[in-house]
Amino acid sequence: MKVKVEDLHKHFLTREGRLEVLKGVSFEVREGEFVSVVGPSGCGKTTLLRLVGGLDSPSSGRITIDGKSPDPSLHRLGFVFQEDSLFPWRTVWENVRFGREVRGMEGEREVGELLERMGLRGFERCYPHQLSGGMKQRVAIARALAVDPDLLLMDEPFANLDAQTRWILHQDLTRIWEEVRKTILFVTHNVEEAVYLSDRVLVFTVRPARVKRVLRVGLPRPRDKLSAGLVKLRKEVVELLREEVPYL
Repeated sequence: MKVKVEDLHKHFLTREGRLEVLKGVSFEVREGEFVSVVGPSGCGKTTLLRLVGGLDSPSSGRITIDGKSPDPSLHRLGFVFQEDSLFPWRTVWENVRFGREVRGMEGEREVGELLERMGLRGFERCYPHQLSGGMKQRVAIARALAVDPDLLLMDEPFANLDAQTRWILHQDLTRIWEEVRKTILFVTHNVEEAVYLSDRVLVFTVRPARVKRVLRVGLPRPRDKLSAGLVKLRKEVVELLREEVPYL
């Protein structure tokens, strides 16, 4: 599934007046590509994700998914947010199965295979309050993948996790992405995370955000976070962000 964003603008009307969030944003995400978006806090990264997912409408400009405007009823999209957003009254199995139920999709076997792939075997009957933060995010990712999405939109899914758990989930997400090759648009504040996971990294300016630079990672997987190539890319992204936020 290919995503194309052309001259995208978004503003909100507040008590203080008009707040411009995105200004002339343009980029593409190719089918099966993993693209991350980094930028200063509050620059509009989450707003962009909502627009691409059809959860909000642009003020001007154009977004297309395989040539058509974003429409959750038309496009098969998966969402993973910073908060796990699991239903507390549903078990792990029932949470993962939810999207398939809504769409009238069969597939008990597919749900079981996905739980196995995500390392959730044995936790099927657990409720969210019985899980660690990392396990909850595994369930959230499994739920998003359960509908077999053509496009996966991820909004800082690992931001609330400790460093060790985040590192493990980076490896898990990379492994699963290589297996299923879904198109992923991934928003993060974590520069190391962006360069480790992605094929390309979009660097945004301060609000109103524009695309400051697009960096191609171009390194083979599996990757080593301490490799010279990744360290160099991380430094390049940090320097670009420091031009926007000097105290970074």
